[in-house]
Amino acid sequence: MARSFKFDFLKGVLPQKLSEIQYNSRFSELKTVVSVEDDWGGAVLCCIVEDSLLYIKRTESMPTHKGQVAFMGGHKQESECPTQTVLRELEEEGGIASEHIQIHGYLPALFTARKQLIIPVVGELSLTISELKKTIASNGEWDICFAVKIEALSDIEKWSYAQKWGAISDEAILFRGLGIHEVELMRNYGELVHNFVLWGATAHFTNSFLKAITDPGSPL
Repeated sequence: MARSFKFDFLKGVLPQKLSEIQYNSRFSELKTVVSVEDDWGGAVLCCIVEDSLLYIKRTESMPTHKGQVAFMGGHKQESECPTQTVLRELEEEGGIASEHIQIHGYLPALFTARKQLIIPVVGELSLTISELKKTIASNGEWDICFAVKIEALSDIEKWSYAQKWGAISDEAILFRGLGIHEVELMRNYGELVHNFVLWGATAHFTNSFLKAITDPGSPL
């Protein structure tokens, strides 16, 4: 019997085509009109598993964003669309075959501090959390994979803003601390971490996802 997808309604909420994707720029010198279709450089997977979102903590040996909490994803390869990029990265980074995920659509793209236009793709795993724990494996880019309940992420009282010292923009940075009691570990290859922080692009994409599911009619 085929598994039903709880968040399938997002297909009627989120853009399904590259031409429909809006973008947000966090940095004043990048606030120019761009073609998302032509200028996107990478994609990440906002991955739903049961009633949670899936995150990784990148290893300290990575050349960029070391030790940070992130979604799986990466740079596009020639002729790929964002969906193809995230499905390839899911298999490369986590050992999860594309047959186990259903894509629901796109969230608004975002310029990063590295001047990359990143597209978040929303997908939902057919695997349960128990099945995922037995299946997922790191390719060395991350040392911890964990899930956080969407209901917990939706608690606006636990989100805050901060100003990064020396930042090239005066825009406040959205962040959300996560205690170990709020996460469910899928896999841990490193030392036990008791606290995680969602911030930067990952926090922004998480917030866009929460808006899509709580207020489908509002602009993302």
